[in-house]
Amino acid sequence: MEYRKKFSPSNLSNLLVVTRNFQRWLLFRNNLSWTTLQGTATLALKHPEKTAKLLLLLQNEDMEIASRVRNALQGPDRIGGIGQGIVTALLHTFNDDKYGVWNNRTRDAMEKLHRTTIQSEDIGESYRSVNYTLNQIATELNTDLTTLDGFMWFISKKCEFL
Repeated sequence: MEYRKKFSPSNLSNLLVVTRNFQRWLLFRNNLSWTTLQGTATLALKHPEKTAKLLLLLQNEDMEIASRVRNALQGPDRIGGIGQGIVTALLHTFNDDKYGVWNNRTRDAMEKLHRTTIQSEDIGESYRSVNYTLNQIATELNTDLTTLDGFMWFISKKCEFL
């Protein structure tokens, strides 16, 4: 919730603040969910204007999710060092009731749970499909997408028997 407020559109005009907040969000001690974000995403810190634009794009609920993800990962709003794990973690930060995280752990856990989705050449459509499945699993387990993200990490990391 803290970073949802810090990244709100009204707080993205001061590029120094955007850079500082984004740099802090990348750290596990601040995002409380993901440990490896700072590895590649620090490249984005060299482009605060593009980072602010990306944050605005990802929050634009007037645009369909597949388009936002496609633009962020393959289109004009792409930033070196920002991949699908970070883009979907940002989406989750902005709206944790609607958007799940799609990273290597999620992919691995979905395979172990036999809940993989059909992947498209269109990364945006692939995320839409994955997100739909993540929401289904959360509903089936009577939990939220944040708890499910931790569960997917656990399945991926600790459950070899599946």
